Amino acid sequence: MTYCPLDKVTRVEIIDQDGRSYVNWNGNNKVELSFQDDKRTLKVFISRVNPDEREPHSLITKTLKNHYDELEVLIDKVIDKDEKIKQLEQYNQELIEELAGEDL
Repeated sequence: MTYCPLDKVTRVEIIDQDGRSYVNWNGNNKVELSFQDDKRTLKVFISRVNPDEREPHSLITKTLKNHYDELEVLIDKVIDKDEKIKQLEQYNQELIEELAGEDL
């Protein structure tokens, strides 16, 4: 038995004398061909795969997106912290000016 994987194939159509007798266009199909009996028999195997397995870059993209989202949250926290520091510095400056105007 000889297997022939078809990495990019997701659509299968079988055409006979009456036209299309079988159609399967699922984007998550994994298609393999098997030749048997001295290549007189062709078997088509169709199975479903996880889209991440079909396109490894999509898993990388999801991972990067997750990291980007985490970075956005951290950046927001840093910006909030910087803003709070600025507010405290302004408050301290106002206190210093107020105290400088008072007789101690």
